[in-house]
Amino acid sequence: MKIVNPMDNDITVQVPGGTKYTVLANDSISGVPANHAEFWKGLHPWLVITPEATDVVEEVIEEIVEDIKEDVKEEVIEVEKKEEVIEEVKEEVIEDKKEEVKETIADKVKKVIKKGKK
Repeated sequence: MKIVNPMDNDITVQVPGGTKYTVLANDSISGVPANHAEFWKGLHPWLVITPEATDVVEEVIEEIVEDIKEDVKEEVIEVEKKEEVIEEVKEEVIEDKKEEVKETIADKVKKVIKKGKK
């Protein structure tokens, strides 16, 4: 964040955690973390706090990353659902094939028995 001091005297503030910032009279400083800037503005309401281009870019990037994460989660859920369906279909096919094999073996055994009786 960028902090602008519109006053005619320098201001120094120590934020929780021990970091000290000084803004000269009628000057500004950049690169202040948002939580520090907000703390400072709470002490000196006349200070002007503005986001820097890098802050805006970081926010946009964070939003994009969150959107991508959400899309990935949705895709993973879709893939998991498809995998479940595939497993169910495989199990059904296996059961059907087992039945076909049993019927085929039963038919062959019947034929062999018929031949043996002749």
